[in-house]
Order: sequence, then C-alpha cells, then structure tokens
Amino acid sequence: MEDRVIRPRTHYFLLAALAAVLLGMGLRSAQAAPADPCASPDEDHAAVMNQVQLAAAIAQHWPGIEVLDQMPKDARDEFMSSLRFGDKGLSGFTFRPLVDYLPRAQACRLMRLFGAQHYIAGLRGWQGVTATGQGSAEKPSAMRARITAALDAWDWQLVEQIRKEPLGAELLGGAQMPRRVIADASLAGKPNAWRFDFLEQTLVQHPIDTGTRLVLVFHPGCGYCQRMAEDMQANSRMSAVLAGCGSWLTFSDGNFDMRAFERWFEKHPAFKPLLVRDWSSLSLEQPTGTPTLYVYANGRRRATIVGWPGAARIDEVLKAVAEYDPAGRCSAH
Repeated sequence: MEDRVIRPRTHYFLLAALAAVLLGMGLRSAQAAPADPCASPDEDHAAVMNQVQLAAAIAQHWPGIEVLDQMPKDARDEFMSSLRFGDKGLSGFTFRPLVDYLPRAQACRLMRLFGAQHYIAGLRGWQGVTATGQGSAEKPSAMRARITAALDAWDWQLVEQIRKEPLGAELLGGAQMPRRVIADASLAGKPNAWRFDFLEQTLVQHPIDTGTRLVLVFHPGCGYCQRMAEDMQANSRMSAVLAGCGSWLTFSDGNFDMRAFERWFEKHPAFKPLLVRDWSSLSLEQPTGTPTLYVYANGRRRATIVGWPGAARIDEVLKAVAEYDPAGRCSAH
C-alpha cells in the first residue's frame, strides 16, 4: 500500500524537477539574442523553387508569404513580376519594393521562402528604421524619398547635407559619394555612361559602343550578379566575349556607395563597372531587376535575358551573341 503512495510522489517530484529544468532552459532561450532573420545557415533550404511552388505558397498561406500583404499593391506587383526562376530556384528579383515598404526582418522572412534572404541583408534604408531603432515609418519614408531624389538628380552635395541630419546619417551610413563629376559635352545625345575613378573619387563620362555589344546590367549588392560574374570569369569562351564586346552597366539608387563598386572591381578586375544616368541614350528603360542582359547589334537591342539560374545559362548567352555577331568579332579579342 505504501509503495503505491510513494511511487506516484516520486513520479510527481521527477516531473516537477524536469519542468523546472525545461522552464529554466526556456527562460535562458528567451533572454538570448534573437537570431538574425537574414542569416543563411547551412541547413536552410528554399521552399519556393519555381512559379508552381510560389502559387502554392500563396494559395496555402505558407509561413512568410503573408509579408506580401504589408506592401501596397503597386509595390507588391512590381516585386512579384520581377521574380525569375531557373533550374536551381530563384535567379533574379528587384529589391527596391522590399526596402521601401518593409522592415528588414520582415523582408528577410519573405525572402527566406526563396532561400535568398542573405542577398538583401546588407541593404540599408529599411522601412520603419529611425535613429533610435524605434518610432514610426513615416519619417524614414520621407527621408528616404529625399535621399533618393538627391541621388536621382546626382546632387552629391545635397546628399552630404542630408547626411548631417541624424536620420540621414543612419540611412546613408558610411556610403561614399563622388567628389567630382567630369562631363564630356561631345557625348550629349549619344550612348554614354560614367567610369569610376576610385582613386580620385570621381565619375568620368564615357562613350558606349552599341554596334555589337553584350550589355550586362548588374548591382554590386545583387548576389545573383556576383554568381554570374564568377561563372563567367571561370568560362574561357564567355571571358573572350566579354573582353571583346562586354559592358557592365549599373545604376545609382538608394543604396549607392562608390566603395561597393570598388569592391566589385577588386574582385572582378576584368569587369569594369559603368554607371548609367540616362538609360534613354541606350534606348532602354532602367531595368527593375538584376541581372539583366541585352544583346545589341547595329545600335538596336536584339535580345534580352533576365536572371541568372547558374552557369548553364552561359550557353544561352553565347548563342544569343553568336546569332547577331556572325563574324565572331566579340570573341576574336
């Protein structure tokens, strides 16, 4: 009889002790710093690899997809229409709507569905960020609009003035702006871009040959662009075409930083970046997603290739160039 009483009491004691241990573990876990939602652990896998899975994620409300509802319809549509998929999953997208309308953690929660959260981790100017890390999103939105307007106008002095304001300093961070811009009046109305002089911190206007050309539109903060450059650098046929008629074009946006382009150039010295201010001079609208590739022949755009699913796309690019370069001028370098 006594045994029957003692055993339950011992059992309750063990349960209580176990509960205390688990509670203590829970408290310690709650006190630990939260994991960075933009981190990319080795075991992390993309759930959405193609348009079919994307449709399923939306229809079945997969965790993370609800973040789309936090964006205005126009921004959501812009982001969704920019998504490009290849054999290995997401191969391209535009990050501007994410930065403009989402907090960093929420944007990474969404992009984790695609296994691409680490590609946006280093961007700045996220929605809802203030100088104290708290506060409303309205003031940062207005500040971002001022910064973007100044960058679009290439008003570098105004950018530096904005940097003197606390919130402007936080959103701009340590981004380096040009000290000088050297224009060439003879290039007015002609295809042109701007060459980076990193030593002098200067932009120099530069002509672009659009006779027969492979134009690669990239952004140094785009992970798919980095992958594309590495794949192309490792392929001798592709490297020959790029040396003969390749142009790496980029643009200024709310994340403009000369140091980012300098790091790109240090990593890929054969792929010199050129900054485009007037896309109309190239008969192009500013691309909304990177990477985007254009094949030019006789001054006209003949082919467009969007996104970079992997090295397998090199054959597609080489075929497009060869179709409009039968003499092999590009690869004869």
